[in-house]
This record gives sequence, structure tokens and C-alpha cells, in this order.
Amino acid sequence: EEMRIEAQSRLQMIEAASRRGSELAGNELALKKLTARSEQLPLALEAAKMEDEMRREFLEDIDKEFNEQS
Repeated sequence: EEMRIEAQSRLQMIEAASRRGSELAGNELALKKLTARSEQLPLALEAAKMEDEMRREFLEDIDKEFNEQS
């Protein structure tokens, strides 16, 4: 979510800069940063999925152990 908000913010900055007629190089740099950040998004999503899966498995194991002890 944070990455999406940051990407939207950068895009708004690019659009505002282009309306003001700022340098093309500055716009290109901002666009490159936005592109680089968006390329990281799939990795971040995969990491979050893996963390959720590990948490679920851990909780299942704890629940199983608790039930075996009862």
C-alpha cells in the first residue's frame, strides 16, 4: 500500500512538473525512479505472501500441538 501511495505521489509530481514546463531531464529522472520502484512491487508482494504462509503454518502447528496436549 505504501509503495502504491508513493508511486501515485511521484506520478502527480511528474504531472505537475510537466504542467509547469520544467526540464525534461528532471521528468525523466522522476519517471526512472517510479519505474524502478514499480519493478520492486512484485518482489514485495511475493515476500508478503510468503510471510503470510509462514505465519499460517506456524499457527496451524501451534494449534495442532495444543490440541494434541488436550
